[in-house]
Amino acid sequence: MRVLKNLPLRLVIPIFIILSFLLFNIFQFYLEKSKTFEAIKNTYVENAKIIGDSLQQTVEYFLVRQEKTLMEKVIVTYSAKEGVDYIAITDEKGKVLFSSRRGLKGFIKVKTEGCETEGYRVFCYFPLVGPDKERDILVFAFNMEREIKKAEAMIYQKFILHIAFFGLATFLLYLLLGNLVVKETENILNFLKSGDVRSLKIEGKNEFAVIKKAIRDAWDTIWRLANTDHLTGLYNRRYMENIYPSMAEEGNIIMAIIDLDNFKDVNDLFGHDFGDELLVQCSQRLKDVCDDEGFIAGRLGGDEFLILGVLPEGESPEEHIKRIKAKLSEKYSIKGIDVAITVSVGYSVVEGRNKPDFYELLKQCDIALYRGKLTTKNAIVRYSKEYEDREKRKRQVLLRIKDGLERGEFYLLYQPIYDVHTGKPIAYEALIRWENDYLGYVPPSEFIPYAEVSGLIVDIGRFVIRKAVEDIKRLKMPVHINLSARQLYDEGLIDYLKEVCEEHNVPRRMVIIELTESQNITMDSLLIAQILNIELEGFDISLDDFGTGYSNIQLLHEIRPKNLKIDMSIVKRLEQESDDSEQIILALVELANALGIDVIAEGVDTETKVNKLMWLGVSKMQGFYFSKPVPLEVALSLTRSSGA
Repeated sequence: MRVLKNLPLRLVIPIFIILSFLLFNIFQFYLEKSKTFEAIKNTYVENAKIIGDSLQQTVEYFLVRQEKTLMEKVIVTYSAKEGVDYIAITDEKGKVLFSSRRGLKGFIKVKTEGCETEGYRVFCYFPLVGPDKERDILVFAFNMEREIKKAEAMIYQKFILHIAFFGLATFLLYLLLGNLVVKETENILNFLKSGDVRSLKIEGKNEFAVIKKAIRDAWDTIWRLANTDHLTGLYNRRYMENIYPSMAEEGNIIMAIIDLDNFKDVNDLFGHDFGDELLVQCSQRLKDVCDDEGFIAGRLGGDEFLILGVLPEGESPEEHIKRIKAKLSEKYSIKGIDVAITVSVGYSVVEGRNKPDFYELLKQCDIALYRGKLTTKNAIVRYSKEYEDREKRKRQVLLRIKDGLERGEFYLLYQPIYDVHTGKPIAYEALIRWENDYLGYVPPSEFIPYAEVSGLIVDIGRFVIRKAVEDIKRLKMPVHINLSARQLYDEGLIDYLKEVCEEHNVPRRMVIIELTESQNITMDSLLIAQILNIELEGFDISLDDFGTGYSNIQLLHEIRPKNLKIDMSIVKRLEQESDDSEQIILALVELANALGIDVIAEGVDTETKVNKLMWLGVSKMQGFYFSKPVPLEVALSLTRSSGA
């Protein structure tokens, strides 16, 4: 205290201010450290929810469809994103069913849903509904250790910088003993208070100028770490999110996600250092071409990049995207190796004043990108609400097929096959239909593909077999039952066919298994063996849609079907002039006659076609000219009225 009394007032006041501010900053640094850690955790939780929601829909979609390989591929792809520790699927008790981390087995702690943090990790849980309505949990784990330690280093750097500055400032006060200390200190304090680096006035080459330059450089480093990608130097998602509101006020917004196709193969083949160099070169090209287009380029993580910009009035967004895509698709030279890559782009354009928020627009681009990757890759796809609605419709159909079977919503119609010489039906084809209370009438062309990929086609096939065999007793005529290649893989199919026939006392020759030739069953020896076993058990085989697939003559020799059906696409062209369909049908008839196989023409809907087909040697026909698919009672009436 005696020393302070002897000091001039012009020194006492600055020293008091500096010491007070130093103590305040020590407290503020610890507070900032706590807030930074909390902000990082919240960011990871929010990111996990956003990515997890998208992944949840995709995984649930493939889980319901029982496409394990595609599901695992999607999970592995997502697990490669920056910061992701692992992704796992567990049952409700926490037993690990699948994990992107090989060593993760046994049981882990899970919740029904929501997110929680534990140490450096963030865990998010998303409920999944499987094909049998069993409830599984999608576990999404982020590891924040790297980012938290980076933040710690930045905070300690800032803390040490402040201590060094104030220590040096105190020393200079003793030396200068003038107003320069107060003036320069005030300038630095104003900067620390406002956070505006432009307020630092660097004049001359004195100590204060050096300190201010060091502060400015440190501040620039902090900003760069917070707003750019450390590998490529492009802006990160945080920066893009922050500038989006101001850009949205300027006009129409275009956003695009660019994904490098098969980038994992590059890493696997040449190594991660090679892949990193490819990302760096690709980023530089992207930045250059985006500067030319007036857009901003950023990196989302992994091999995904983001484009954001204001779209000038009257300009085509796709033309901009095509130029960017073309530039990125040019060859790269890395370590003396030329590499050619393709990219897939999903983009969205929003117009008007009421624009969606940043993450909603990002989700739209992700949906468009997924659409492109699902088809051909190397594609440009613009977001359409139709894509989102289509995905929702798929999920609705998939989730209701099993309930529909249990509730008796599926039913059969029968279309007669006529012998035109006698004018009487000689057989019927069973055709499945579905009427759902919520979805309304769902055509087979919509639900059959979904049932195929989900495995529910086996349940549907067994329903058709049982109902058709049951109705054969009343029809007293053979019935064609359609089976797909997927159903033929059912090991219990033959036993089920025999069991149902015995239960209803129906001769096996009355059940005709109809196969689609366009399924390329000739490429699978297991399917051929299954078909031959079906024939050996006394069931006849009919080859449907003949002439539209591979039309392998060897197939006719191997399975010797009872009959083959000429596809309606060929029959349809009979009324067209200068068409070779007559020669095709004539050749098929002669081939079938030589092998002792009956021929049936499908899709016959006019008398002209009937006459031409008879002239070509086809006597068995099916189509709207004779009858549409009808309920069982109507089919019985047709049979009785024809005297068959």
